Amino acid sequence: MTDKRAASEEEIAGLFQGLDGLTVRRRSVRNVPAAAAAQNPSVKTASSRAERGLVERTVLSKSGLAVQQAIVKLTHLTHGRQSIVALFKSMFGDGTTLACDHSGVTFGTLQALKVVVDTWVDEADYRRPSKDVFRFRLTTPEGPEIRERLEKSLHEVFAGHCYAWTSGYENDRAWLHGVASTSARDAATGKTRRIADKELDIAVIREKLQGALKAAVHFELYGFDHGLTGLRRQATALTRAGTIAARSVRPAEAGQSVSVVTFTDRASMFRETRLWPLHSRTPRDVAHILFCAKEGTPALVYYEAVREMLAIEFASFDYVCSPHTDHRNIFARATVRMGSRDGERLNPRVADLKRWRQTLCAEATARGIPLLSNMRKGTPRQEP
Repeated sequence: MTDKRAASEEEIAGLFQGLDGLTVRRRSVRNVPAAAAAQNPSVKTASSRAERGLVERTVLSKSGLAVQQAIVKLTHLTHGRQSIVALFKSMFGDGTTLACDHSGVTFGTLQALKVVVDTWVDEADYRRPSKDVFRFRLTTPEGPEIRERLEKSLHEVFAGHCYAWTSGYENDRAWLHGVASTSARDAATGKTRRIADKELDIAVIREKLQGALKAAVHFELYGFDHGLTGLRRQATALTRAGTIAARSVRPAEAGQSVSVVTFTDRASMFRETRLWPLHSRTPRDVAHILFCAKEGTPALVYYEAVREMLAIEFASFDYVCSPHTDHRNIFARATVRMGSRDGERLNPRVADLKRWRQTLCAEATARGIPLLSNMRKGTPRQEP
């Protein structure tokens, strides 16, 4: 049976030790200086941005708590059921933490949260990470002079792609070992095309190589990989951990010529592969957001401010939030589903993070915790 129920103030307060007597005010104040001016007639609402900042710092510094900066960090994005379960497991910590979702339902066990994961991740419609690079080997029974023709054939077949290779001749066979990107940008149209992990695309590459060489060639595919990490993994295998020199080609960009680089060790190989435009795509199912306040901040009140901020900023999104009291400072963590119930997709930008901090400042300040979204130089700090 799933252990979830409606959260109560007593349950939430029980998460924090030694916080008896704290009250939570569920009201939102968007304009903190204006609200403070309404309560204190001696404070005038400023018109300019600089004056508003001065009023804000003056009002907040009069509270019993130190003025501190609002810390809201988007730590990482992840995908897949296994990764989300691991994230929820870290949120529960030692098992005493109580998590709460967007509808106010509490979860007392990790097993209960695993049920949430099943609804968040639809395996039937799951998008896998893009396949960005592949490693291959060419062999031909021709003589040693065909090595140069093998290398020229790469320029024809993989025009617009990034690729690296080593070549040699042994056992009466010429061979070429290479790594290539699956995506290529057409210089004329600017559109990106991609080689898929399908037998049809592999057959097309094989036919192009035979046409360019005008000789029989054996094409062996070792496999595809994802992202810069996958590229470096395949390049390490290509160069045998940097012990064999390899050449790399990057397509010409606007106003530039084709870049041909020889890397002889792991360091130079890492520098070169970092410049490959992979056009990598990774599915994102959830975002992990971290909130933090300094030691001495009323934990229950701060957590209620975080919950209110999440309710405002992620009204149409599913999320799970939990406090953490096993640190000296006050922490709260939230895991937000990237897809909303309205079909909207979460795509965090710098402006979004700024707005999240401002909303948290308004909610925390309304509850007596002075926060500033952008701590300015010279802001007065009053010790509690």
